[in-house]
Amino acid sequence: MSYRVRKKEEGKPQSAAKTPSPTTSTKSEPQTESTDTDADAEKEKPLSEDTKLLIAQAEKGDADAAEKLGDMYYLGMNVPKDGKEAVKWYRKAAEQGNAYAQQILAGFYYTGDIVEQDQVTAWAWANILFENGNPVAELLKASCRDGRGKGYKPMTPEDFSKAQELSKEMIKKNPKLIKK
Repeated sequence: MSYRVRKKEEGKPQSAAKTPSPTTSTKSEPQTESTDTDADAEKEKPLSEDTKLLIAQAEKGDADAAEKLGDMYYLGMNVPKDGKEAVKWYRKAAEQGNAYAQQILAGFYYTGDIVEQDQVTAWAWANILFENGNPVAELLKASCRDGRGKGYKPMTPEDFSKAQELSKEMIKKNPKLIKK
């Protein structure tokens, strides 16, 4: 599928080690993400002027700016890597009819990447994407419905009915989701 799948950095050597304090254990634990020191240093970095401008544009309703911020936070490009922040910006973009952000959200909900896995919500976003004329939407909807992929279960008729209703409800609440 064409949506992103987050890749965990396992076994990657860590660049900075913490010096144990008298109150912390010296016992090392396996790490798959960056160390706290790396994360703290990244969060302490001030945002660039370009990023601040992009945030201002996105907050004013620029869906493309919001989508770019989603990408930046998802990948950790010039900002701290932050899944919650990425979803926030993708959602802002998707709610304004940005098909790419709608596709990303459908994928996140289908795979359980960043958000809790939810095939009903994944199908609803994929259906909105379909209403926007995106050809990837059919594949996403079918994957949700049929449980394509290792470990995925087909949707029950009840789940499918809920997904259709959720999609209709989302569009009714926010007609901007559909951008034709």
